[in-house]
Amino acid sequence: MLLRDGESFVEILLLERTPTTLPGAGDLRLSVRVACSTFRGEYDEVWVGAPGFRDFLSELQALEARRQGSVTLESMSPGELMLEIRSTDRAGHMAASGQLGRWCCAGSDEMSWC
Repeated sequence: MLLRDGESFVEILLLERTPTTLPGAGDLRLSVRVACSTFRGEYDEVWVGAPGFRDFLSELQALEARRQGSVTLESMSPGELMLEIRSTDRAGHMAASGQLGRWCCAGSDEMSWC
């Protein structure tokens, strides 16, 4: 999925799906890339639960049809991914907002939020 406005974008790619024989069957590992103005970020270990992703897709189809309201996709690990797609006016114009982050080592043994 690619959402673009000029040079700004959010790109979400499916990398892996948990097999049906394992706990968490159908859960998704995503690669997410974002760019906005001079900011760029990416993370390829974003996990989204299968039920939440199915709900997001269903709600996104309904949002596309009615052009009013909002839908949200969130990662299983809090704060790693939050993507909201929402209408901005009565004419049905749309916008996307969200966050992408993770814990990482930033030059020391301590973990910090990136």
